[in-house]
Amino acid sequence: MNDKLSFASARTRWKTKVMISFQDILLNTFGRAAPGSGLQSAIQRFSKRFVGGYPYVIKLDIIDTCNLKCKMCYAKNKGQEVPLDNLLHILKQIGNVPIRLDLLGGEPLLRKDIAELIRFAKSNTGIQEVVLYTNGTLVTQRLTRELADAGLDKVMVTFISHQPQKHDDFTGVEGSWDKTVAGIKNFISAGVKTYTFTALHSENINDFENIHKYVRRELKITPLFYQYVPQKSDDPLLSLPHPWSDIKRKVVYDYSPKHFEYIKRILTFCGRVCLGGYYVISIKTDGTVTPCPFMYDIRLGNVLEQNIWDIFANRYNCPEFREFMSLPEECEKCSYKNLCGGGCKAGNKILFGSYLTKDCRCLGPWTEPVSSENMPNRFPTFF
Repeated sequence: MNDKLSFASARTRWKTKVMISFQDILLNTFGRAAPGSGLQSAIQRFSKRFVGGYPYVIKLDIIDTCNLKCKMCYAKNKGQEVPLDNLLHILKQIGNVPIRLDLLGGEPLLRKDIAELIRFAKSNTGIQEVVLYTNGTLVTQRLTRELADAGLDKVMVTFISHQPQKHDDFTGVEGSWDKTVAGIKNFISAGVKTYTFTALHSENINDFENIHKYVRRELKITPLFYQYVPQKSDDPLLSLPHPWSDIKRKVVYDYSPKHFEYIKRILTFCGRVCLGGYYVISIKTDGTVTPCPFMYDIRLGNVLEQNIWDIFANRYNCPEFREFMSLPEECEKCSYKNLCGGGCKAGNKILFGSYLTKDCRCLGPWTEPVSSENMPNRFPTFF
């Protein structure tokens, strides 16, 4: 692989470094414009023209295998563990740019060298934050101390239900709930910022408030929720639009007002609820770069053959990516189109075979004037 960057790629790396350094200032200044206002439209045009996207978050799949059998899992479970040398090669490409690195799987803690990988990321690159996604069942006190000492900043622990049996039935492994809760407590004791991470789907969406209450009161940490991304066109786990709309407002507005303000500023600035390929890129275990962890058909390049900055700078050369970034025709007349961008594109492709359809959870298009109060009910998805 040629490590020499083209001018466009070097500019992308430089821009990413600069924008990350100033993004809080930009969001707090320009992101406060009233959604739907003339000022907001002008800011968004400026952002798209002069800023464009930059990979603030890189999601890195480091292993395909897992010790659980969750119904919702999108991992292909090919039994592939990325050689450590390949992972270090990828981290070296990132260089001194202060991105956020998310480590995903499979189950990342099946790797014996996970602490070494985190230590390298924090000590030999400019990566400012390492976030681990795990089911928590393999966590011991000793391991959490090793990970904390290596520089792990945050951990997202998959949490299906507050009910042990319901959780175990979903993961396909008896006793997994007890191990997950014990793992959460070990991370907390080690001083690692810990969150539960729950995909809301047809089997647990009605338990949302009880899950939220349990995590807050019993575990005393912050629960995070996200929309389930379907894995097939007739996916029984996909929740219907109406109950999803009711829950979504509670998740992003009633229970998380500070996070909602942050979301509002992001949308004002970039105009998309899906940040894939704009602020986020995903790297699969074979080195393939895609806009989102849930996608396999959009191949922007391979970091084992090309430099990551070359791949990001040239991503619009990929026809599938241009389709992915396009606004669906049925969204053109929606008053929220410049804040939403069409919803979850990965789900659209799986359900309808195209990125050019509106999100299946959308109850629009909407014609009323844009308002902050209505935003939680108007967007079909959130992050």
